[in-house]
Amino acid sequence: MESKGIETASLRLTSPFGEFYNSINVLSIFIDLAIQNKTINVYGTGNRKQNFIYVGNIVECIKNSLNNRISGNYDLIAKESISMKSLAELIIKLTNSKSNIKVGLLEDQLENSVLPDFSLSRLAKELDYKEIYSLIDGLNRYIKWRKTK
Repeated sequence: MESKGIETASLRLTSPFGEFYNSINVLSIFIDLAIQNKTINVYGTGNRKQNFIYVGNIVECIKNSLNNRISGNYDLIAKESISMKSLAELIIKLTNSKSNIKVGLLEDQLENSVLPDFSLSRLAKELDYKEIYSLIDGLNRYIKWRKTK
């Protein structure tokens, strides 16, 4: 597109989540188990980290990128990554669940994988991007929505 004089921007997302996202993933599984007060099984040691980006932050970034005419490739990530064990603990807290966590029943095949080197620096510099919704804000909204399903 750029070779034809058309500016484009590509946002590389980490792990998106939010309302109306029906995908079966670690977030939806942990939340559904916590809502039902069932045991949450965390694979491996629970130390593997993942970066979750809330859909509200994605929408705001897209709106800002359209208004500011940026072009190129950009990483859109959350400020912080979270370990699977910490994620399970946080979801239990946010849902007021009586769930227990069991760690290490199954191997986490991704536990020793190297994470890509994502960076918010280009978006922050060129778009003055700031995360509007924290992980907790996004999880609270997502949990509320999943409870109504």
